[in-house]
Amino acid sequence: MSYKIIENFLDKKLFDEFQAILMSTKMYWFFEPTMIKKDGNKFYLSHKIYDLTPISTLYNPYVKAIFDKLDCKAPIVARANMYVHRNKRITSSPHIDTGWKNHKTAILYMNTNNGYTAFGKKKIMSKANRMLIFDSGTKHYAASQTDKDRRILININYY
Repeated sequence: MSYKIIENFLDKKLFDEFQAILMSTKMYWFFEPTMIKKDGNKFYLSHKIYDLTPISTLYNPYVKAIFDKLDCKAPIVARANMYVHRNKRITSSPHIDTGWKNHKTAILYMNTNNGYTAFGKKKIMSKANRMLIFDSGTKHYAASQTDKDRRILININYY
């Protein structure tokens, strides 16, 4: 299993603008009843930005800039995920994001907190403007934060 971490992935000004929008009380979030279908009551909130085509005003300039920097040839899906503080750590089951073959997953952490993405026992901590890239066939799981009111990230699957 290999992965790549890029610190300070986006230009500071662009990242700060995007973060301010996502952290705003004016941001629209949509209820997702489970992190993974078999997980049951492990809800989170999401905002789909791209699903084979742009479907949110957040696409340009923010997600388009991410796609460009990733050298993304064919985006599949991009969404913002928000995990709210629930007084305990919530983890998803190990999973792969899509059934599509031979593509990449990229996770851009939008705020710093003690939540993480894990590959087995290896934890990648949520740090603002940190990009995590790995093969989408790699099982991973999400762990919510216990130190902040929100954990926000951008999850992208692409070729």
